[in-house]
Amino acid sequence: MFSSPDIDGAADRLKAAGVGHGGVNTVGRPVETPHGVRTEPIRYLEIDGTPEGRVGVVADLDPEFQHTRHLDHPNGAQDLVEAVLCVPDGQLPLVRERYERYLGRPLSAEDPVTLLTRSDLPDLLPGEVPPTLPALVACTFAVPAIGRVRALLAESGLPVRDTAQGEPFVPADAALGAALIFREI
Repeated sequence: MFSSPDIDGAADRLKAAGVGHGGVNTVGRPVETPHGVRTEPIRYLEIDGTPEGRVGVVADLDPEFQHTRHLDHPNGAQDLVEAVLCVPDGQLPLVRERYERYLGRPLSAEDPVTLLTRSDLPDLLPGEVPPTLPALVACTFAVPAIGRVRALLAESGLPVRDTAQGEPFVPADAALGAALIFREI
């Protein structure tokens, strides 16, 4: 899911760009607050017919509930900063164009989605082989201390490899489907 401060505007922009979706939906989830349990509304839309699975846009979360979030995981993860999508060789231009329509602008290195081909995957994630294509092959978490993450992963007995950039990652087969990359912030 991509985040948007204006989910209704995003729905209109997608429709104008010829991107089908099921409209904006609202669901609620219980959230513990200092005043008891309240229901937080979540507004989102799902894009129709994406071959890589469910892709959509979610409204930014309500600031009223943000202070109730727990950011105290032992690995120190503070943010999900990247999703890595692997596509068949030769399809990168088509998929890039599609994601640029979803975002309403050209993709850049600062975007939360990285697109790469099957042939390029070993250059980022040595030893990884996607089960099917297209596929979400990894996601990257921002952490304050890589040493802390490495120690926690070693303690837990999880296998750890390094990306081509030297960032630790848990391989997809050990992470139940997509590799988990950790990036120090």
